Amino acid sequence: MASGEIFENEARYRSVKREYHWFLARAVPLRDEQGNILKWYGTLTDITERKRAEERLRAQHTVAQILAEAATIEEVAPTLLGAMGECLGWDVGALWRVDWKAEALRCVELWHNTSSIEVPEFERATRELTFVPGSGLPGRVWSSRKPEYIPDVLFDENFTRINIAQREGLHAAFGFPILLGSEVLGAIEFFSREIRQPDQELLNMLATIGSQIGQFIDRKRAEAELRESEQNFRTLFESIDEGFCTIEVLFDQNEKPVDYRFLKISPSFERQTGIKNAAGKRMREIAPEHEEYWFEIYGKVAVTGEPVRFESEARQLGRWYDVYAFRVEDPKLGHVGILFNDITKRKRTEAEARENERRYREVQAELMHASRVATIGQLMASIAHETKQPIAAAIAGAQAGSNWLKAQPPNLQEAQQVLGSIVSAGRRAVDVIDRVRALIKKAPPQKEEMEFNGAVLEIVALTRAEAMKNGINVRTQLADGLPAIRADRVQLQQVILNLIINAIEAMRDVGENDRKLLISTRKEPAGVCFEVRDTGPGFAPGALERLFEAFYTTKSDGLGLGLSICRSIIESHNGRLWASPNTPRGAIFSFIVPGNRVSTS
Repeated sequence: MASGEIFENEARYRSVKREYHWFLARAVPLRDEQGNILKWYGTLTDITERKRAEERLRAQHTVAQILAEAATIEEVAPTLLGAMGECLGWDVGALWRVDWKAEALRCVELWHNTSSIEVPEFERATRELTFVPGSGLPGRVWSSRKPEYIPDVLFDENFTRINIAQREGLHAAFGFPILLGSEVLGAIEFFSREIRQPDQELLNMLATIGSQIGQFIDRKRAEAELRESEQNFRTLFESIDEGFCTIEVLFDQNEKPVDYRFLKISPSFERQTGIKNAAGKRMREIAPEHEEYWFEIYGKVAVTGEPVRFESEARQLGRWYDVYAFRVEDPKLGHVGILFNDITKRKRTEAEARENERRYREVQAELMHASRVATIGQLMASIAHETKQPIAAAIAGAQAGSNWLKAQPPNLQEAQQVLGSIVSAGRRAVDVIDRVRALIKKAPPQKEEMEFNGAVLEIVALTRAEAMKNGINVRTQLADGLPAIRADRVQLQQVILNLIINAIEAMRDVGENDRKLLISTRKEPAGVCFEVRDTGPGFAPGALERLFEAFYTTKSDGLGLGLSICRSIIESHNGRLWASPNTPRGAIFSFIVPGNRVSTS
């Protein structure tokens, strides 16, 4: 004023209500004709609203700058609270985060303006306290999901730190939630030594900052998860035994996939493929004769986006692969990710297993054939006798017929009858020979629908002479209405023949009047059951458990393969073969094979 220049100044003044306002003071001198100051004219303008608007804009801008350069909210919390407090003119600030395990808010940072206030007791209490929804200022903000304003905490019944605030001179307070959508991630509160009336514009700005901070936390959380995911992927990419690569599928002018280029490859790629320095190279450059179907499969994945898993051979690489292919990145790029594993050893093992199985089947077929021939060999004397009878009858008939034709006049009627008996005798001999030929014939297994009782009767007829020679009374009980079965007729008859011959041999040392053999069939829920009951000596102690073991035998001249082969045959027909004692003596051998639904007589 001594200089006489126009005076202008901004200052804060406290009213009688203990409220602070900003004023613009302006003074202008009144001069006489000589320029001397006669008096001063002054104005005092309340600019509180303007200053508050400036503070809000500065706070918003400062918060945005701080968040743009921050890594985590915990790291930047002291700076953030200090900047907001200084911009808005508040003295103490605290940041609260939700502890989801405890379902409560915990203070993670507290700031105070060290140049104007010290609040050690308030700071200690704030760091120790937790708030549930609705409790205290942070809890109210959490519950309401909107900013809250308290002109003077000393008159707020829900303010739990009221006594400490009174001792350390704190009055006005506000709090606002840190929001992500409708989810509350935390809260921020500020305190002032002054009593301040609610400022709606301030609360609106705080809601914006709360959402801004919430978005920052979410973005940083997503970035952290992405970094962790990328690190996990990198660790997996570098450590997995399986090969991995990304390729770019190359199409011709007709959109046909004709090649692909390797983009990224895993460390295990070379070990799995034998290809060195593949990145950047085309497959046809590496393997010109690579099969077309590889390009077709990857081309389809690139176009449709449908992942595919398959096993195939890369002949030029000399390897088999188990492959999972899927589209990656922008569909327009034609990029495909490939996870693969060299399964060449497994494929070779499978091929060897198939070859071993084939050889086993051949050996098994040879053993079955040898067993049938050996069994027929045992019957040759009986078979010779059975064929000799019709042949002898045919010779006698031929002689009688010759005599009838030599008679004068020739007796043609008698000759014709004799010729008929010769034909019948010949057919009986042929039937015997056909049955033997069918059993000893070496042919691959062939399952077909067959009538079970008929197959049983053929073997009964073939063994009839052997049973008669050994003085055995043979009886059959064949059930009517049995379902047809699907089986290899020769193999099944081999089992029936083996069981009958075993029963005949078992009764050689039994008194002639006690040699009885019952051959029966019946229908069971599981299929058709065949059973042979003899009256021989039965089983020796401990023998029952080992009967079907290969090379186990109770015969002095046996190999111990017959029953083992029989069980293999029945099990190959999805059936079951077993043995049990007969009452009062002897043995029972039974087997069941599945039947069809159609019944036959």
